[in-house]
This record gives sequence, structure tokens and C-alpha cells, in this order.
Amino acid sequence: MFVSKVVFCIVLVEIINGQNIGTRKPNVTATLRALHPRGLRVYITVLEDPSAPEPNCVPTRTRVRGRQYVCGGEVIFEDNFDTLREDLWQVEQYIPVDHPDHPFVSFQRLTSDPNVFVENGTLHIVPKLQENLLRGQESILSGNLDLSDGCTRKMCSKKAFGPDILPPIVSGRLTSYLFSFKYGIVYVRAKVPKGDWLYPEILLEPLLTKYGGTFGGKFSLPEILKIALADGNRVNNEDYALVYQIFNRSKLGLGNCGATKTESTTRFNHDFWGDDFHEFALRWTPDEIMLTVDGDKYFYWERPSLCEDITSAFDYLHLTLGVAVGGAGEFPDNSSTDNGKPKPWRNGDPKASLRFWEERHSWLPTWTQPSLIVDYIKVVAL
Repeated sequence: MFVSKVVFCIVLVEIINGQNIGTRKPNVTATLRALHPRGLRVYITVLEDPSAPEPNCVPTRTRVRGRQYVCGGEVIFEDNFDTLREDLWQVEQYIPVDHPDHPFVSFQRLTSDPNVFVENGTLHIVPKLQENLLRGQESILSGNLDLSDGCTRKMCSKKAFGPDILPPIVSGRLTSYLFSFKYGIVYVRAKVPKGDWLYPEILLEPLLTKYGGTFGGKFSLPEILKIALADGNRVNNEDYALVYQIFNRSKLGLGNCGATKTESTTRFNHDFWGDDFHEFALRWTPDEIMLTVDGDKYFYWERPSLCEDITSAFDYLHLTLGVAVGGAGEFPDNSSTDNGKPKPWRNGDPKASLRFWEERHSWLPTWTQPSLIVDYIKVVAL
């Protein structure tokens, strides 16, 4: 006869004589007698919850969907892109008609000439011309696009009609479809795209709810937290600067519940952010949002003291990595590139995508490094 400490995963445990000790709870202690297969008696003295945190677990405001416990400082998501891990990521395939920036792209997963792949320990997302990928004599001006095989969202087919052409650019997008969280610190080391009208998508997006309305009739909610945004070209004769965008295009507050404290700095220089890798980070807490690049803070937002309910308004968010082009939200209508070329379309124009495509001779040569290249991504609990 001997005594043993055993971890149980069952809900009910009974003593051998039929007496019920009740429902399992964390840190329940009980002494049980059992028969060993060889006739020995076994005493089980402790029942433990296998999902309970370690004794030295530091409390945190971070939450992970599907997990009961999270410890402060814990790495809750990480990918170093040694391979393309499809247990972590969903490679999207759809036409983004509900995208807030309405980019001139379709998100696809190409196989013969991949546009989403891992190479030398880095993730590559490469935009390509749709015209070069159509069959036979088809054109984006009159052809059909069918992405039903492998479709991941609601719209995966389109027929060009008049000025409503097919999306001229094929791009890639990854989402952490099995992982979402609330509050934490995200680190992304990446080289962003270079080229006219390109911009990276390094985002946190709502898992379940698409925001944009009001909460309690008081303020608008953000749809997306943008970890980093740096346009692929110099616009309006400004140096290539890292742009802060937390809320939908220029919404740096929340309506009537705007931030009591915001600050931002912009690093101006004559280099492109896409010339080298940089570590972009977002710290998201119930009370503040802070953005850094290479450890330097460039944006800070503090929750107003009178808006206590704001913390309950955020959904669980998932990670998104991709490349977008053009669209109706990122570039103002008065934009021009550093070589003096004006923006060839107007936001909201039904012919915007067509106007963009017609000027490909001016923007395509500038796409010297159009890929988003990601070295690693990591999310740490507060």
C-alpha cells in the first residue's frame, strides 16, 4: 500500500467503495484508496486542476480567447517563420469588399508563383499584377475572377463590367484565426514595402465584431489597431515618415470620449523604412495605447478618466499581416509622389481602380521592393 499525488482531468471522482467526493475544483485535497493492478493498495491524497496556473504566476489584465489562465510576462503567441505554420495562420483568399480602406487588391494564395511564402527564416508577402495571372486572352477590364477554390470569406468571385474592373493587384494576407487576445504587447520585426501607393498591413483586427458605430450613444469605436503604417512612397514632398494610425483614418480619439492625453513624434530622415528591418511594437492596456519603433516611442494615447466603460468596448483582436495598394482611405486626394506624380484617382470615385490601373506606367517602376518581409512576431502578456 502506498500514497500518490495524481492530477485528475475528470469532473467526478469516486472512492472505490462508491462514495462520491463531488465535482473537481482547483486545489481540492482528498485521500482516496484504490487497488493497484497487481493487488497493491494506492492512496491518492491530492487532486489538482491541470489547467490552473503555476504558483508563481503573476496576475495580468491580458486575456486569451479559449484560455482560462494567463500569466504576466508570458509569451502568448510567437512565430519566427522557420516554416509557414498553418496551425497558427490562415492564408486568406477573397475579394475585400468590406475592407475599411477599399484597396485595389484581391487576396490570393498563389501556388505556381507563390506570393506568400517563407524563405531564409522570413515571411514574404508579395503583391503581383492580376493581368499577368489571368488565363489566355482574359483581361482585368473584361474578364472573370473566381477564387472559390480555397475561398476564406464571403466574396470570392467577380466579373469585370464597364469601369468596375477586376482588382488590378493580387496580394497576400495572413490572419491568426485560432489566436485572439485582449490587452498585451505585440512585437513585429519587419521590412515594409517600397513603391508608390503601397502600404503594409500590420494590424490587430476584431475577431467577431466589425466596429464603426457607437457604444452607449457616446462615442465611436475603433475598428482596427494599426501596429505600424509607413507608406511606400514619399507623399506631398514629405520625407518618408512612419505614420501613426490607431483608429480609422485620423480618428485619434473616440468621439465625445476623446483622449485626455495624446502625444506623437515622427522620425524624419532621408532613408526609407523599407531599406532595412525595424522592430515595431504596440502596447495595448485598458488605459493606454503606445506605439514604438526600435524602442523609440512615436505615439501615445491615454484613456480619459471619465470613460470607465471604454475597456469593455474592445473585442478580442487577432493578428493580421499583409500588403495593400491604393484604395479610398490611405492617400488623400491631393497626394503626389516625390517625383511629382499626382495621385491618379480620387477617393470614392467608381472609376478609382481603373484610373489607378491606367497609370501603371508611372507607379510600377517604383516598386523596387514591394514585399512585406517579416522576421518575427511575438505577443507578450502585460
